[in-house]
Amino acid sequence: MRTSFLLATTLLSIMGFYPSLVHAGPDHGLHTTSVKTTGSDKPVAYVNDSVITEADVLQQTDEFPDMLTSGRDDEVRQAIVERLIQKRLVLQEAQKLGIENDPTFLQQLETLKENLVFNFVISQKLDTELTPARLKEYYQKNGQDYAFNSVKAGHILLKTEEEAKAIIKKLDKGGDFTELAIENSTGPAAVNGGMLGWLAPNTMVEPFESAVFSMEVGSYSKEPVKTQFGYHVIKIFDKNANHIPSFEELEYEIQERLAESVISDFVDTLKQKAKIRYEESN
Repeated sequence: MRTSFLLATTLLSIMGFYPSLVHAGPDHGLHTTSVKTTGSDKPVAYVNDSVITEADVLQQTDEFPDMLTSGRDDEVRQAIVERLIQKRLVLQEAQKLGIENDPTFLQQLETLKENLVFNFVISQKLDTELTPARLKEYYQKNGQDYAFNSVKAGHILLKTEEEAKAIIKKLDKGGDFTELAIENSTGPAAVNGGMLGWLAPNTMVEPFESAVFSMEVGSYSKEPVKTQFGYHVIKIFDKNANHIPSFEELEYEIQERLAESVISDFVDTLKQKAKIRYEESN
């Protein structure tokens, strides 16, 4: 349900139903009692009479993308502990101030609750309606609508013009493009033999894009193509004026499109069953 819930929240925000909800962690309330999820109950720190446990730290750590924590585990962990201490201090102060009884706070809390309930109901509806079978059926019937003029290309990216010309000479002598890319390219596509996949118009820098769409299938650039990234040796593997992306490439976009329709139909159905009366404005 998590994917549909996040999708529902985003869509409803875009469609103007309600503002997106701020993510609330395990201690989103004003009470300082820690909510245990996974991990150990081993204390990590004490804030007055409130304990921060290993489970609290792990809960926060799980919310960080691996790419941000890799190689920085100790640094990230200490930052999380400090953040939990700061939050716990503020929550304790809020209790002393009686914030939970403040009329403005209570009004905002009620609004948040309404938004949460609203989005939860919508997410359940999306879980029911947006089945894998329905998504694939939509793709089969409407995949053509996503077709675009495309070129399947690869490149070998070099730092200097001299290096690029040397690669072109090797290709002229029958060198294998994929092997040369793996051995020499400085771009991230090197691990895939320089393959960039299917490329659409207006998605590349110039003059790379112009070169790609002007070359013939099976050809490679006879002169290095210079961009801000370096010098490219380009090869064209295929062309398709009506290329349809795979279902996996379009799945999320299809989800979004169908979700809008599901939400709109659901709300319209509720409207038809309800008695709605508008007051005339003066």
